[in-house]
Amino acid sequence: MDNKKKISVEGVFERSDKGGKHRKWRHSGYAVLMYNFNGELEARYSDVDEAVEKNTVGATYTGIVNCVTGKVKKHAGKIWRKEAAV
Repeated sequence: MDNKKKISVEGVFERSDKGGKHRKWRHSGYAVLMYNFNGELEARYSDVDEAVEKNTVGATYTGIVNCVTGKVKKHAGKIWRKEAAV
């Protein structure tokens, strides 16, 4: 006799559609700089959203944010940094 309870797994493995916009407001208040591995500045973007839209190297929002917050050192073959406040 099997006394184990069974639960429904319907919908457990489906991805919820949050759209990826629930935390973007945190990273829109600073400019983003894109450097090559020689330390030369290649581009300046007004915020992370613009960097994602206009970069030509395939960088993603999460990758850029992880770079500028210091979680990783590089993303999409580039170095991404916050612009220092003046």
